[in-house]
Amino acid sequence: MVREIDQVAVALIRRFNRTVTERVGALEESFLRRDRPLGASRLLWEIGEDGADLHELHGAAPAELKRMWVDPGSRGLGVGRRLLESLEALARENGVRELHLETNRALKEATELYRRAGYKEVAPFNDEPYAHHRFEKALP
Repeated sequence: MVREIDQVAVALIRRFNRTVTERVGALEESFLRRDRPLGASRLLWEIGEDGADLHELHGAAPAELKRMWVDPGSRGLGVGRRLLESLEALARENGVRELHLETNRALKEATELYRRAGYKEVAPFNDEPYAHHRFEKALP
């Protein structure tokens, strides 16, 4: 019964998200009539009016991995490990030398995944209220 309710709720939320996405024009190539898609518009908004050198956005600071989730039905298949390895490879390709990540104490499998992948627990590096474990890893 609970599984059925979850599926109904998920379907309802997805339908709502699709409707909002269509109404605001997020899928159009000319989002808000700006002659660019949503992704490009969002990036330009984040950069700000003064602009930024895209090659120097990160600098030498550690990069952060955020919100990595695996569907409960796919857990235990190595998906999280492969996803983490892919993200680390992408970070390396882009010059990142140190990664930071955080997790909640309720996510025991995630905590173990990070430890097995070579992440070391460190002191808090942000004020995220739901992060109970913070990790870092040097990338070769």
